[in-house]
Amino acid sequence: MITINKFEDLVNKVQYKGLGFSLEIEVYSCCKSDMSGQLRVNLGMSNSYDPVRDDKNLGTIIENYRKFLKEGKNDAAQSYFETKIELLEGQIEKTQFPFPNFTTEFILILSTVDENRRKLMNFYYDRVIKDNLGNIVKNVSEAFKKIDNTISVREFSIKEDELHDNYQLDVSNFKEIPIKSLLIFDDIIDTGATLNQLLLRLSQEKIIDNKTVIKMIVLYNN
Repeated sequence: MITINKFEDLVNKVQYKGLGFSLEIEVYSCCKSDMSGQLRVNLGMSNSYDPVRDDKNLGTIIENYRKFLKEGKNDAAQSYFETKIELLEGQIEKTQFPFPNFTTEFILILSTVDENRRKLMNFYYDRVIKDNLGNIVKNVSEAFKKIDNTISVREFSIKEDELHDNYQLDVSNFKEIPIKSLLIFDDIIDTGATLNQLLLRLSQEKIIDNKTVIKMIVLYNN
């Protein structure tokens, strides 16, 4: 299971205990959105989009964009994203690689099906990750994927240490196991449910063990 303490800083420790061992993962979040339910209550906001919120923050912009999509306002979502893309890329340009002493041959990208969010992830990867690890990385993959993107692991009543059959891992990317180090890249971390499923699968396949050094970069935490 994953234990996520409250994100107080940009780099936080996440505890993982599963399948007979435990490890600590450093998770770097570029920023934090201001979309928490408590904040919305404090500001007297309804559940619908409210432009009063400060949307100059990367995480908040993406959450606003996702809110439009959830409400079925696809055209408004696209228009909103297009007006913010220059700001988003500008914020990423100022970001430095958070783990200067970390090296790895393996990068696992938890890519979204949303084209705009993928674009943003690709921009961050090219400008920040690739510039720092590009020469040594031998394996960059999207080996861990959902089979059905319309459902979430949180919708099912399963124990935290049980694998969900809606996720699949292509183990062919990992030749010599267990691997010594791994960088995971995602655009958001919320409850940690997807990360938990990934680590369970990796540990089940003996790709990682308690000696594997794992770092994670997310564009924002919610």
